[in-house]
Amino acid sequence: MKIINNFSKEEEISHSITHAIGAIISVVGFIFLMIKAYIIKDTLHTVSYIIFGLSLINLYTMSSIYHAFPKGKSKKIFEKFDHISIYFLIAGSYTPFCLILLNNKIGWTIFIIQWIFVLIGTIFKSIWVHKYVGFATIIYIIMGWMIVFSIKPLLPVLSINGFIFLTIGGIFYTLGTIFFAFRLFKYHHTVWHIFVLFGSIFHYLTIYFYV
Repeated sequence: MKIINNFSKEEEISHSITHAIGAIISVVGFIFLMIKAYIIKDTLHTVSYIIFGLSLINLYTMSSIYHAFPKGKSKKIFEKFDHISIYFLIAGSYTPFCLILLNNKIGWTIFIIQWIFVLIGTIFKSIWVHKYVGFATIIYIIMGWMIVFSIKPLLPVLSINGFIFLTIGGIFYTLGTIFFAFRLFKYHHTVWHIFVLFGSIFHYLTIYFYV
């Protein structure tokens, strides 16, 4: 399936604004994560928080810049960055759970697989941005729900509230992919952005308070 984006100027403005808000929230959230890491003084916490925080900032910044550009060479370049940053955010979101809460064979295995997917996704999107959208979306979903393989060892170390927040975030991301992959109505991509933003917020809260 090959999809060409033909968004109106008004749609692109809404796309850029929604994720500019996300970028600002991400920067503020990153500061709080760094403060928490400084207080804890643990290397794995610090590294995991940095990876997660920067992946959030990267996604929302790249997305906002991409949608802000008019059609042209710059927009095409940042479109690739925008799509690639999704892979980085998914793997970045997994990192604190894999390295801090699990920190065992399962955790490190999922961590490695996630970042292998990032490499594959980066190469894939560098070549095909508009083609095979369905395939790219499947990769997003597989990466996002790989957590099911670690539920049993994760439950004892993650509180029930943390698990609920984590699940809600995953549901937001998953439902959002429907609007990302299929052009159902005008401003469908804005809806995708909003779902992503709420997914990020719930996962951030999970990591900040429970990891």
